[in-house]
Amino acid sequence: MGRNVKNIFFTILLLFLVFLSLFFFAKYSSFVVEAWYNSSWFYRKPVTITNGGSLLTNEDVLIVVDSATLISNSKLQTDCDDFRFTDSDGSTLISYWIEGGCNTSSTQIWVRVPSVPTGNKTIYMYYGNPAATLAEQSWSGNFILFADASCPASWTRNSTFDSRFIYGSSTYGSTGGVAVSHNHGGTLSVATGGASVTGGVGGSVEQPCTNLTTATHTISGTIGYADSSPSYLTTILCQRNKLSNLGNLILLSDSTTPSGWTRMTAFDSKFPYGSASYGTSGGTTTHTHGLSSLTSGQSAQDCSAEIDPPDPNSRWISNPTHTHPSVVTDSNSSSSNLPSYKILLYVKSPTGLVSLNQTLISPVSVLPPLGWNGYTTLNSVFVMGGATANLTTQGASTHNHSATFTLQASTTYISKNASSMLRAAPNHTHTASYTYTSTSLLPPYTTIIYASRKTSLSSSLGTEENANTAPTAPTIPYTNGGTNPTGVVPSPYFSAIFNDPDTGDTGVSYQIQVNTQSDFLGTVMWDSGLQTMTPATGIGFRSPNITYGDTDLTNNGATYYWRIKFADSGGLTSPWSATAQFTMNTTPTAPTLPLTNDLTNPTG
Repeated sequence: MGRNVKNIFFTILLLFLVFLSLFFFAKYSSFVVEAWYNSSWFYRKPVTITNGGSLLTNEDVLIVVDSATLISNSKLQTDCDDFRFTDSDGSTLISYWIEGGCNTSSTQIWVRVPSVPTGNKTIYMYYGNPAATLAEQSWSGNFILFADASCPASWTRNSTFDSRFIYGSSTYGSTGGVAVSHNHGGTLSVATGGASVTGGVGGSVEQPCTNLTTATHTISGTIGYADSSPSYLTTILCQRNKLSNLGNLILLSDSTTPSGWTRMTAFDSKFPYGSASYGTSGGTTTHTHGLSSLTSGQSAQDCSAEIDPPDPNSRWISNPTHTHPSVVTDSNSSSSNLPSYKILLYVKSPTGLVSLNQTLISPVSVLPPLGWNGYTTLNSVFVMGGATANLTTQGASTHNHSATFTLQASTTYISKNASSMLRAAPNHTHTASYTYTSTSLLPPYTTIIYASRKTSLSSSLGTEENANTAPTAPTIPYTNGGTNPTGVVPSPYFSAIFNDPDTGDTGVSYQIQVNTQSDFLGTVMWDSGLQTMTPATGIGFRSPNITYGDTDLTNNGATYYWRIKFADSGGLTSPWSATAQFTMNTTPTAPTLPLTNDLTNPTG
């Protein structure tokens, strides 16, 4: 029976010790996680990031903050300059960039987290420092969005694209393309084929020069101007450094129209064309050049020697240097006006939209520092609007045309004895095929960078935490339970009231200095250093008595000066208390006038 009781006792004791260990582990591990970045920041919130995949490094995570409420409660600067973000240790700063929406209920902030393991990861968002200066990642660029009306407040119209198309590139602002009115050099020259009809064979050795069947002519002419402008819609472009207040502005989507947004069907089969006003359509899908002043030259005569002339056989053959009366254009092809392009959806944001909360594509002048990737699939192409995205490159960067011609039958001919060599018949024709000089199909353009907003891991903000503010100076310092006492004997004791603005803090340690001078530049009688105080002292309560613990004091009537400060449970130390003092007791001098039976040295 005694052994069972003993076993039960030790089991309970063991469980108690395990519980106690877990309690202290939780307490102190929590303290490490909650280390405060800087006491100049009064508030912070934990940010929980959820990662359902594998370990990620240098991951951009989007955090949405109601900065308007923080500002209205005087907890955040009106320009959001005092935001700071730290890693899980609460003190290591990490990069961040405010995409837009400061002083709104949905401020968009991208944070680059060094490491995000599988599961949950906690980082910290700090704010509440009126003296803090801007520390977000710098960005000199602008978002450049399309508009079907004047630019919203805080946005400005970008005139760089006026009278130009928009061409994707890795750099912004370069111009190029050719004039859409063109004529492929303006002239054509093409040799025909041989004669279409052959004269007789045979003849005499006296046959003069004449035409072979293979003789050709050269056709010349003028190529007229034509306009190769692709179908377009004049569009206003608006720019801003922050992506906020973007109601009714237009972005691009490579998938679907976001909920609440409107697909801009006006851009279907058209390209945006920069302008100060919106809505004018122009351009066509194809073009053809007019051909004029078509002429043909004389044919070349042949004066080669006769070969085995047969019996005389008179035939009509063409004049040796004949021409043809006219050039007939049989065909003259048109060519597409479409330059290299891809199709995306032009989507318009809802009225009053404060900040972006979708993964869309935006033109920019410089790639943003966080939260966006270059959308390089749109490099070297123009973007046509459509109901369905098609990222296969269509169109072409150059174009040409083709034409065919016929020289009408010649009416100039002679009768000769033909030789054994074939000669052109008097009624022959010629045909020719011509391909225009290849010309650029890129219309006048200005380059732009396309960027795609990243898809972020899920993040959520936790409950606001206050900074650990240092205790204020201790008050009402006592020596031996009183204020500035005299007649103090050696080994006095001291106490004071602990004060701290943070509810729940306690005073856990103290430091006392005793000196011969009130400015503490005299002889140091005692400097305790920071010592643990047992028990800890609550706010507004007097500390336990702390006994003097250094150089012996004597009953010499001397006055000494002392002060005290406390450290709280968060590790911050208060200022010194007001200077207090105490005066030592004085050893009495030798007694005088000793009496015996009220007499001096009596006898009897």
